[in-house]
Amino acid sequence: MTRIRTFQVAALAYFSLALANRFRLFGDWLLTDARGTRILDYDGYASLLNGQSPVFTTVPFLVLAFATVGLVFLRNWGRYLFLGLMVWDVISSPLFGVAVYSPFDQLLGVGSATLAGAILALAFWSPLAQSFQTRGSNDSSAP
Repeated sequence: MTRIRTFQVAALAYFSLALANRFRLFGDWLLTDARGTRILDYDGYASLLNGQSPVFTTVPFLVLAFATVGLVFLRNWGRYLFLGLMVWDVISSPLFGVAVYSPFDQLLGVGSATLAGAILALAFWSPLAQSFQTRGSNDSSAP
């Protein structure tokens, strides 16, 4: 597998994890204890922004979808859009109050964060970064 193909698979894997986290395909099925599920009610406590607002749930997901398309097709705007989304995640996280995660959410979150770091490193600080600047619209060869 070429470096470009590996990068494209990583970008699609990140989007797949975000999709699973967004729609919670498995929900909180690991939590069967009533006390454990009550703890999740504290998520968002003392927040400055409403994290359940469509502005903060749907818009970032749509931006991620566009960024993923840009990353897969090695478009320069795609990597900067993805970078901007990651910066927004870091800067805005204190504004959403207390964060309480189920074990499944934590599993997806750790995997996503690790993959996002790898995608950013490859997109900006590896030999693959040159592909974003010089890649033609019909060029599919590896650097």
